[in-house]
Amino acid sequence: QGIKKVVLMGSFLNNSVLKDYFDKELKISQRLLSLNTQASQADYEALVAGLAARTEEVIEEERKRREEAERKRREEEARKRREEEERKRREEEERKRKARLEAERKRREEEERKRKEEEMRKKEEERRRKEEEERKKRLEAEKKAKEQRDAFIRELQANCTDPAKQKEYEEKYTREAARFNIPREVIVWTIQESLNNLKLHGTPPPPVAPTIVPVAPAAPAVDPNLMRMYDLFDVDAVLIDHEFTTKKVTQIDSGAKKIIRILDSAAMTNPVQLANFKKLYKKELKYFKELSEIHTVQEGMYYSRDYVESLSLKEYIRKMGIDKKTSIDQLKSADLKLLLQVFREINTLEVSHAHLDEDNIQVVLNRKWTLRRDIEIRFSGFTSEDCTQEDMEKQLHQIFGKLLEAQVYADFRERFNI
Repeated sequence: QGIKKVVLMGSFLNNSVLKDYFDKELKISQRLLSLNTQASQADYEALVAGLAARTEEVIEEERKRREEAERKRREEEARKRREEEERKRREEEERKRKARLEAERKRREEEERKRKEEEMRKKEEERRRKEEEERKKRLEAEKKAKEQRDAFIRELQANCTDPAKQKEYEEKYTREAARFNIPREVIVWTIQESLNNLKLHGTPPPPVAPTIVPVAPAAPAVDPNLMRMYDLFDVDAVLIDHEFTTKKVTQIDSGAKKIIRILDSAAMTNPVQLANFKKLYKKELKYFKELSEIHTVQEGMYYSRDYVESLSLKEYIRKMGIDKKTSIDQLKSADLKLLLQVFREINTLEVSHAHLDEDNIQVVLNRKWTLRRDIEIRFSGFTSEDCTQEDMEKQLHQIFGKLLEAQVYADFRERFNI
């Protein structure tokens, strides 16, 4: 019965070590009992005592094993905790190191920026100082030249007292006026004005031999060779001009529409403005190919060219709705062609244009018989000032930057590498 209890107890044990032990011991006990069926109570008690002692040993071993496992688990947790703390410490040190490096980089960048700003400021001050010196020198030179011209004119007015010698005065003072860049027309006008003033004030001519003094013809108040501007043109509009005066007019005798550029009579006595006017004439002649000659009228000097019906670049872009498009994919092929055509015309322009803007870039519409819209790009508003190809491209970028959406124009430049 005792053996049966032990067997029953062993079958319900959860510990596999104890269960295996009891199974083994029970088998041994069964063999012993089978060999000696008359086993004594002492044998049974010895067997049970042995089983109990062995059970205590196994339980103690299991306790120690569990304690060892718990110790190892705690040691592993402590090790992982130390590793995690070490990792966090290293990460914190790395973060601080990067923060120090970033702060150092920003400090150096700020120092570099301030250094460059200081250099730019000094360069700008130097440039302004040189410009101011050049401006003063130029003003001084212009002042000196004006004083010389005024002195020359006063000398001319003082010496031109004989109407009979008008031609002689003209030849003499025209040659001398070349030193001061005074046009011949100004000399002729001044001589005539001096003689007319003498006549009006009753100043008698200097005495000469009667046999060689011809009857002096009456000096006309206005040179008959010089017409007035309003006798030639009807003014339709005054156009924007950065340097001189430009007008859209209708020619009275033919009814043709013209664009005329004017240098007024007061500016004709200024050699710098006169030289700039002639320089601009040569520049526009090279671009437009067909210009009139420079004519002189009572109001000054002028030259003309044919008027061509067109739209300004700003008007055309607004009319076609290009300025309303928010992505480059919305631009039609005709829109892209317009932008590229303007850049191509700038790159092939034979003369420089220092004052490009959205109003003096003209779009000429040419309708084909197929009803296909074709455009031609033209320029107006030239000045005597010169500039580089790079300067013109910068002006063009600024113009399109104002007329188009910023992102659209940025994508256009990136796509076409402009």
